[in-house]
Order: sequence, then structure tokens, then C-alpha cells
Amino acid sequence: MWPRSLFTKIVLLIGVTYGDITINSPTSANNTVASYVSPCPEGKDIWPCTCLEKDDLWADISCQGVNKEELYEIFGTDFPDPDLNVIRVERNLELTILPENIFENVTFRAFVFREGVLEDIKAGGFNGSFRTALSLDFTSNRITSFPFSALQNFVALTELFLGNNSITGFPSMKSATLQVLSLAHNPLRSLPSWAFVQLPALVSLDLDHTGLTVLQPRTFVGLKSLAYVFLADNQLTHVAADSLAFVSAGLKVVSLSHNAIKSVAGISGLGAEASVFLDGNNLSEIPEMIWRPWLEKGVKVWVIDNPLACGCEVTWALHNETLRSLMITDEVCVDEAGNFMDIVNEAGSGC
Repeated sequence: MWPRSLFTKIVLLIGVTYGDITINSPTSANNTVASYVSPCPEGKDIWPCTCLEKDDLWADISCQGVNKEELYEIFGTDFPDPDLNVIRVERNLELTILPENIFENVTFRAFVFREGVLEDIKAGGFNGSFRTALSLDFTSNRITSFPFSALQNFVALTELFLGNNSITGFPSMKSATLQVLSLAHNPLRSLPSWAFVQLPALVSLDLDHTGLTVLQPRTFVGLKSLAYVFLADNQLTHVAADSLAFVSAGLKVVSLSHNAIKSVAGISGLGAEASVFLDGNNLSEIPEMIWRPWLEKGVKVWVIDNPLACGCEVTWALHNETLRSLMITDEVCVDEAGNFMDIVNEAGSGC
């Protein structure tokens, strides 16, 4: 029989990717054709889970309505190939805990446990997959306890999705490989300045709707690959000059939509590819000294649904066609004919 190792799968994947070749049954040393072994066990042996073979290379396991005892029994059996692609347990109302050692006899590249009632994730639940897991997705559960300290044990983990749970307080994490982190819709309440010190590879960060009221100075300065920052639907009222200081040359999106921001003292490190979303806030003016450098670099700024006042702190941008094209805003300082109004300052002279 032919035991298909992880190395064999990688070799086959490279062959499929880099050349139009036909994958035939492998041969043994004496050129006899070896018999093929499906990675999937018999369906009756893993019910109520099912196994789907993908492109003759990897197996996906999907479990509906399974409980903890059934999972122990299913994954306590011998799989023809223990190197599996993904475990999916979605909309499950039976599991409240992912226990220790439940998958220790198999490995997965991805864990997907979405829209369930999980409350507690044990570090030992990932035993066997610390070297293979690329993605952990536990979105939309009731999680209050997650083994963040175990992230450093994952060799190649790139994605962690924990949005829409009940995690309180920003956790301490360490990972040299993590690129995508979502903690959106958790009652974090605060974001410490050390939050990302040990997450240097972050590319995308989602902290929407986490109850943040303030951003600490220099929180993002160590993230050289950061491209997407989502901080929408929080309770921020002011952006201090050094609280959004970026060093990534590839920064694309900074979302601060739907907060209560009245003033922005500065956002540094924005490049021509960046877009800043400030729609749905409480901005009444856009000070030229702060905003002009962004617009002159080509940064696009969304300021729709803000109470912008028709004054000199707004018209400097609106009267400049090039700068105005980079600002997405409601109509401000426009008369009934659609023409820009002449504005005078407090001294009685034009802006």
C-alpha cells in the first residue's frame, strides 16, 4: 500500500502548479504500480462527520451536530492518511469546549469552528497540528477563554479569526508568522501600546466594534508589513498625533468609520496607495496643516456624514480641484446653483 506523506503531497502540488503533468499511480522501486489509498476513511467510521477528497491530494472533514464524545471516538481511529486539510464544525450547538488532545492522532492545515456555542478553547486541542496549521477560524461563538500563549508554538500559522466572541481585554500574543488577526466584535475595551510588539508579521488587523475609547502612542510602529487597519464602530473621540504612526510602505486602508471623532491631530506614514476612512464621525473642520500633506501625496480620504462647517478650515481643500478629487464628502459650501460659495474669515477677508 502507498502511504501518502506530507512530503509526497507537496511534491505533487508542485508538479501540478509548475507543469501540465498527469499524476499517475506511483510505482515502487521495481516499477510495479502501487495501489492507491484514499485519505478518507469509510463513511460509517466517522459518522456524523463526512470526508471529502480534494483533487486527490487533501481531505476535508466536515462535522454537523457532533458532540465531544463523538469527536474523541472519530479521531481516535486510524485514518488512512493522518495529514488532513481542514476540520469544519459549523453551526454546532453541542460543543461548548474544544478539549485537550482531541485531534492528537491527525494533523490539520485549518480549523474552522464557526457560528457555534464554543466558550473555552484548550491549547491541547491543537496537539498534532502545531507544525501544520495555517489558519484558525473560530468566528461567531461565545469564546471567553482562548490559549493565546500557545500561538508561539505554531510554526506556520498565518491567520487567526476570533471575531464576534466574548473575549475581554486585549490578550498578550507572540507569533513570528501571524499575518491576519481579527478580534472584531469582542468587548476588548482597550488596546495597550505593547499589543503588537511580538506580532511583527501582521498585514491585516481587524478591531472593529471592540469598545475602544483611546489609541495609545506608537502602538503600530513595529509593524513593517501592515496594509489594513480596521478600527471602525468604536468610541474614539480624538486621534492624537502619534497614536496612528505607521512605518509600512504598503499601507492601503486605515478605517476609522463610525466612531465619534471630533479631531485628528495627525496620521503619519501614509503613502499614495493609502485610503483613510473617517465617514460617520463628528468632524467639523479639516485643518489644512494636517490634511494637506496627505492629499498632496495622493491619499484618498472619506469624510461623508460629518458635520463639516462651511469655513476656511474646509474650503482650502474644496476650492482646489486636485485635492477635492481625493476627498469623498457630502456637498459643503455649495449654493443652490451648485457653485462654491465665497467664504470670509473672522477678519472679514476671504480664505
